[in-house]
Amino acid sequence: MCFAFLDAYFTALEINSGAGELIDAVNPRVAVVLNLLTAGLGYFYLGERTKGMILFLLINVLKALIGATTGFWGGVVSLLGITVSLVMAADAYRLAREQLREARGPVPEASTQPEASPPGPLKPASRLPAFVPVGLACLAGLGLTTMLVLGLAIVAARGPAGVVAGKLNWTPALRSSPRLPGRMSAAQSAAVDHFLGAIQDIRKVLRKSDRNSDDLADLERDVDHISAAMVSGRLDATDLTVAYFYRGEASRLINSIRKRQGETIDQPLAQRALEDLNRVIADSRNTYDPVVSVPNAQYWAGLVERNDLHSEPEAYAYWEKCAQKGHAGCLRNVAEARITGKDARKADLHEAITLLTTVFNTGVRYRCAGASSARVIAGIAYFTGVRSSTDDELAWLSKSYGLMDRLALTEGNPNVCGRSGAVVEEFLYRLSRGSREDSLLEHATERLDESSIATRALIQYLSGSVDKNGFEAVVESDQSEDSRCSAYFDAMWYAALKKKRADAQDYHQRMSELGEFSCGTELVFANKFKL
Repeated sequence: MCFAFLDAYFTALEINSGAGELIDAVNPRVAVVLNLLTAGLGYFYLGERTKGMILFLLINVLKALIGATTGFWGGVVSLLGITVSLVMAADAYRLAREQLREARGPVPEASTQPEASPPGPLKPASRLPAFVPVGLACLAGLGLTTMLVLGLAIVAARGPAGVVAGKLNWTPALRSSPRLPGRMSAAQSAAVDHFLGAIQDIRKVLRKSDRNSDDLADLERDVDHISAAMVSGRLDATDLTVAYFYRGEASRLINSIRKRQGETIDQPLAQRALEDLNRVIADSRNTYDPVVSVPNAQYWAGLVERNDLHSEPEAYAYWEKCAQKGHAGCLRNVAEARITGKDARKADLHEAITLLTTVFNTGVRYRCAGASSARVIAGIAYFTGVRSSTDDELAWLSKSYGLMDRLALTEGNPNVCGRSGAVVEEFLYRLSRGSREDSLLEHATERLDESSIATRALIQYLSGSVDKNGFEAVVESDQSEDSRCSAYFDAMWYAALKKKRADAQDYHQRMSELGEFSCGTELVFANKFKL
């Protein structure tokens, strides 16, 4: 905005002075804006390619440092980046003005004879003084600089413990409590910085669908950093609630990755994760982080009970409570229980559809819960014939794709929410209608990630590139029981459609061996084929 009105003002002056044609060729303000908003393109505009390349690399190094640095020093690096951009802008203006002077040539001497005035009414000689637009632009720049310096001063004085997810949490306990010193020691400051970094790391892992050994090492380090911050004496009661939540989440994720890799679950770690999450549930306070809530803690606690401690009754006890609060993940899990009757209540497919539709209507607010629910509604319609609307399985699958596309756009993950598995389901739905579309299998293959071992083998089996024995060997190498169940279910479905009853019975047997814990919904849907 500042450059817009400055450019309009000075361009008008230059046009009136007869320099308009030169300005069209090399505009100093254009060079300034390009250097401010890009990594040195203003120099390319002026023909200074070498300088442009050097500063392009420098700016991108600063951007990398900004992304990797948190707390006070993150602000310092950001301020340094802004300073470099301002210096580049000033230099671009200087170079452009020099090029204009060279293009104009020598300035003719002013004539001593007064110029005759043209006939007609006199035009006003006054114009807006230059100091007015320039002064306004300087005031705007000074205001921005003041806010940046003030922000750094706040972080330096307060410490970064209250800064999470872009929000500044003013915690009087850290500033005025008699048991806490006004200034943090170096060790305390480092602990709080690491606390913030750990929370950011855990959030990144939560958004990933393909978690590996590198994530495991990062999460173990994050747990240590959060624990150190909790005993540093610099966290108030609200900070501690946030700390318990993310330490519990990190501990749960560690066991999830270990299980995925075929390792033994760390039972003491699972118990501590449950204890941390129960502290959040019992506290029930609102925090500066909207993710830290009682319903979310109940949802994750249920997953710990079910997946790590193998206690489904306790898991559903958590999920029933947070489902009553409208939590989509909990509603989704309770709906599954209405399909299978796992929570000691009679199966009710109509109620399951109602619950799943409620979850679908939350969109992407709970990430994959809405898309997953649409896929299950499609399955209920196809495998049981129960539906609450005129929408068939393909219509619901299309709705699921719509939510996945929104998440893929923001997360940059083509296989978000198991998109490749959903495309395989579309292939089978269409095959059941007599249309074999192998292009869908190719599309599913393009979306696979490294962890999709069983799904990759399934696609190869459906396309005919591997035989039954090869398919089963690869699927058995996948450490995830849920992934193995899904692959065997789709293979059973395909065999039933191809009238290969013996193969279908074989895959149904493998699902039965995995049991209702991993294959509950799939075994209900398999009743369609009467195997």
